[in-house]
Amino acid sequence: MLFCVSGCAKKPRPAHERPKVATPEKPAAADTGETPRLVPAPLDPQASPRPKKPRPKLDAEVSRKAKEARNKPAIALYVAERLDWVDKIVTLRVHAEKGDYFNCYYKGKQAAYHHVRLRGDGSLYLDGYLPRDKAGELLWAKLVQKKSMKLTVKTVMRPGTMAGVCVGQVEILDHERGWDFQRGGVSEGGALARRISNSKDKTPARNHPSIRTFMESRGRVVGRKLTVKVHTRLARPHQCSYRDTERTHYALQLQGDSFKGLRGYVKRDTAGRKLARMLAGNEGARMTVEVTVPEGRYDEMCPDQVEVIGWKLGW
Repeated sequence: MLFCVSGCAKKPRPAHERPKVATPEKPAAADTGETPRLVPAPLDPQASPRPKKPRPKLDAEVSRKAKEARNKPAIALYVAERLDWVDKIVTLRVHAEKGDYFNCYYKGKQAAYHHVRLRGDGSLYLDGYLPRDKAGELLWAKLVQKKSMKLTVKTVMRPGTMAGVCVGQVEILDHERGWDFQRGGVSEGGALARRISNSKDKTPARNHPSIRTFMESRGRVVGRKLTVKVHTRLARPHQCSYRDTERTHYALQLQGDSFKGLRGYVKRDTAGRKLARMLAGNEGARMTVEVTVPEGRYDEMCPDQVEVIGWKLGW
């Protein structure tokens, strides 16, 4: 028996069993004068999938964590221009709190409504009246348990609420839990932070004469002008000699030295409307205002009432 240790020829394999040899590529494009093209590599089924981009937060998550209601109109402006909103449905995002105020149009209607106080990003609020239907009773039960709830509400001001001192009464037509930023007007952010910052500003205005002195001698300055440094915001009532001026004037609160302030009224013209909208988003702003007591507007029962005839931001 013979053993082939080395140099023995191997028996050739049949053609169909031979491994296929890769065919060499054609010459580069530079040799043919063509511009080379990038060809995408074939997908590898064993390769790891591409990482997915994070999904944007859902509206429910945003509304649950949002700190600003960002209403347009702001509640302060809604109250200030309430005569323009009669019988118009407005959607607002609010902090709702249970209340017990029944007066003016809703006096004696406790059997038909619950009172709910509605607050936005400012200090002014609405007195909302929630019908005692099934949905209203369920919401009221939640409000009794909680100090405050975020709601998106549809409200309307009835013509009967336009008279009297109960400014800001609305009926709640519909409501849902949380803040829905897809419904209702949405303003630019920052109003809440500005209000908080302005409320912390304790720098004394140091008016000369002081607001206290001005009020004590107000009867002797009718028709004259006075410049004062104040923190300014939109206010609610039109009283005394300005009680019938809601269609012609905005009401302002002018906070000056210490706890002394003035009730100001500014004409509802182009400049006045611009001022009101600025204050709706910058409550308590420092302002230097020029005020007067017009002839025929002096009222001994309201010595703090003045008319604003000029203003600028800052002191």
